[in-house]
Amino acid sequence: MKRSMYFVFITILLLTNVFNFIFLKKEKEVYYYYVVMKGNSKHWKVENFTIEIMPQRTEFGHGSLYYLGNNKDVKQLYLDFFLGDQKVFKTAYTGDWLLHSPLKLGSISNKTDNYSKKITLDEINNAYLIIRWQTKEGTFHIENIELF
Repeated sequence: MKRSMYFVFITILLLTNVFNFIFLKKEKEVYYYYVVMKGNSKHWKVENFTIEIMPQRTEFGHGSLYYLGNNKDVKQLYLDFFLGDQKVFKTAYTGDWLLHSPLKLGSISNKTDNYSKKITLDEINNAYLIIRWQTKEGTFHIENIELF
């Protein structure tokens, strides 16, 4: 009799644990962001800049960059991409790349890390580019492009 009581007690205990594990387990929130942005400044225009954040992979970039003057005047171009205060990536262009209008922007793709998992829509809404360029005459310029 005592032995059957232990058996019943252990069985009930196991069944309640299985029930709790299966039915009361909280689902983990998973976010997918795919945002296409654009923006402009006095001398530059950006179109189709994408931000794609998935559980396994994160990608920033693509899009097109237009110089609103004579692109043959640009000798070097430096581009920094920010989400809020965080610099996500930077790149540089020189030479024949600058003769193409629009300039096709590259992209950066990584396995989604802890930083990317914490990106919020507020940070995406505060995305911007800092563009620094040098003209053939040697003059340096800098402009911000807020992306929306």
